[in-house]
Amino acid sequence: MTVPLHRRDPSRWVDRRSQYIAQECGVRERLARAKAWSELGYSASGIGKRLDVTEGTARSYLDEIEERWCWSAAFARAEGELAIEAEVGSGGDS
Repeated sequence: MTVPLHRRDPSRWVDRRSQYIAQECGVRERLARAKAWSELGYSASGIGKRLDVTEGTARSYLDEIEERWCWSAAFARAEGELAIEAEVGSGGDS
């Protein structure tokens, strides 16, 4: 059984997902990375630690995500929605 990328290497999944979000949605990389981490279920505190920013800054990213897309855009995604099926950037793992 193949372990999905978001479980095997969450940081790499976030790298690939945030590249896609930044490119497709025209947002800055920090905001895209915050959104990707939030899709994995991380809170403002957890996102702050991963982006090396304060929890307040991470919360402001989540607030901006909610304003830009909708209130549920910063929620964790269901397991089946986390697959990366197409190559994004470098690396061929899906």
